Amino acid sequence: MKRFLLFLMLFACLGCGEKKNNSPYSIGRDQTWFPIELEGRAANLNAFTNALIQEISKEENIALQFIDTDWLELFASLDNGEVAGIFSALSPNVVTEDKYSFSNPIVTLGPVLIVPYNSPATSLSDLDKKIVAVNQFDDSVLIVQNYPSIVIQLYQSMPSILEALNNGELDAVVMPILEAQALIPSVYPKQLKIVTPPLNNKAIRLITLKGSNQALMKHFNRGLKQMLSTGRYQALREQYQLN
Repeated sequence: MKRFLLFLMLFACLGCGEKKNNSPYSIGRDQTWFPIELEGRAANLNAFTNALIQEISKEENIALQFIDTDWLELFASLDNGEVAGIFSALSPNVVTEDKYSFSNPIVTLGPVLIVPYNSPATSLSDLDKKIVAVNQFDDSVLIVQNYPSIVIQLYQSMPSILEALNNGELDAVVMPILEAQALIPSVYPKQLKIVTPPLNNKAIRLITLKGSNQALMKHFNRGLKQMLSTGRYQALREQYQLN
C-alpha cells in the first residue's frame, strides 16, 4: 500500500508546474512594450507577435493565446501563475535566471554601430580616438566604455544625433537596432549605414517561471527554430516592417 501511494505521489509530481488540461497556454504581453523605444511601431510588433504565436501553434500543434495587460502587472501575472509565460525584454543573467527561464530571442533589441556610408569602420575597435555618440538612457555606454580610447558623447534625441553624424560632427553612433532600422533606410539610405549586429544580448523573449511550463518553452523554442530555418520568420518581419 505504501509503495502504491508513493507511486501516485510521484506520478502527480510529473505534472507539477505544467498545464493540467487542454486549455491554451496563456502568454502575457504589454501592447505598449514599455520601456522599449519603438519609434511608433508598437502596432507592428503586436501584429508580428500575433502572427508568430499563430505559426508556432500550428507548427507544434499546441494552443497559444495572448493575455494583454499593463506593463506594471506583467511580471505579477507571471509570478502569481495567472499566465504560463510572458513576452518581455528582461535579459537573462545570473540574477534573473535564478527565478526565470528564457526562450531563444524573438526580436533582438541590442544597440548597433552606425557610421557614415563611406567609413571603413566595421567595429568599435576601429574607432580609436574617435567621437562616438551613445544614448545616455540605455546601457550602450557600458559597451563603449570597454574601449578607453573612444571619446564618448551622450545624446537624448535619436533623429538629431543621426543628423549630427550625417553632418560630420562625430564619427559614429551607437543606437538600439529597432530604432536604427526604422530611421536609417528611410532617412539616410546612402549617407549612413549599420555595420554591426546587436552588441549585447538584449531581446524580447518568452519568459516562464523557472521549473514551470517546461513543455511550453520546449514547444516555443522548437517552433521558433523551425520558422527561422524555413525563412517564415524573416518573411513575417518583412511583412510587418520590423526590418
